[in-house]
Amino acid sequence: MHDVSFNAPGKLVLAGEYVVLGGAPALSMAVDRRARVDIGRATGGSHVLRCPGYVDGDWRFRADARGNIEWLDEPPARDSFALLECVWRTIGAAIPWQLSIVIDTVALHDRASGQKLGLGSSAAVAVAAIAAMCRLLGRDDDARELTLAAHRGYQDGRGSGVDVATSLHGGIIEFSSGHVRRSLTWPDGLRRAFFWSGRSVSTAEKLRLFGARDASTADSASAAELADAARRVARLWAQGTSQQIVTVFGEYTHVLQQFDAEHDLGIFGAGHRVLTEIADGTALVYKPCGAGGGDIGVMLAIDDDVASEFTERATAAGFAQIGLGPDADGVAAATG
Repeated sequence: MHDVSFNAPGKLVLAGEYVVLGGAPALSMAVDRRARVDIGRATGGSHVLRCPGYVDGDWRFRADARGNIEWLDEPPARDSFALLECVWRTIGAAIPWQLSIVIDTVALHDRASGQKLGLGSSAAVAVAAIAAMCRLLGRDDDARELTLAAHRGYQDGRGSGVDVATSLHGGIIEFSSGHVRRSLTWPDGLRRAFFWSGRSVSTAEKLRLFGARDASTADSASAAELADAARRVARLWAQGTSQQIVTVFGEYTHVLQQFDAEHDLGIFGAGHRVLTEIADGTALVYKPCGAGGGDIGVMLAIDDDVASEFTERATAAGFAQIGLGPDADGVAAATG
């Protein structure tokens, strides 16, 4: 066998969170921080897993012909390696070699605390890992469907697939009903800044909470308004001016607050509400990205001075500015 290496970008959902589950469009951006998976030959009598950025150590395991894993070293916690288990079961093939697998997510974690930044690390890992496994087994054509199945299994059937689609596709996409509807670009003149709350959030847990609400959730007034607002965001991102985009994001954020209050999801927790209030009444907008309640938020503006003043106030409020930009490329074979 030959060694194989693949990497895939993380992502941020800029708009359409939650309502993308019901078919509304989401605007999602691949970011220039990547997960990397390297697969080589192990020298011992078992497979070996290493996960820099996630947990230190070597973890030996065996797998049967159906992809069921038996850990020879006790994982640090229950379900610590559930994603790899889902990937292996989804591949569902006997591997004729003992593999050394390195899953590197350092770039998707906060360097100081080690916490996840909320950049879709599980999707990026699933995309890169299945691309590597499929290349190893000569099954490249199966990679996309296997990735979607593996990540869906990891999320217990929840999730829209936007995170996987973004890591596969790269760039900025409009996504709905399981498909990339179009590729987009960053609008000219639209300033951006991303801020880390200092608190990681489990998207899977947020989706579980949302799904546990009563059956009327998807048909609530605020959900319908949010879906309409998401459609306006997608349309103006593709066709509008930067000023129009800032305005429509402000409208979207207001509706998202109503949706959050109605469904008690805590989207604006972990300080996001403070930054949203700082932005109110100014010539910019701030909102949490994705599931919210922690992780990262985005500021959008058209004026440098206004953006700089907001950044100073956000930093004073305890948020750290994170340098992120769009990554035009999706999953790719890694070199070096």
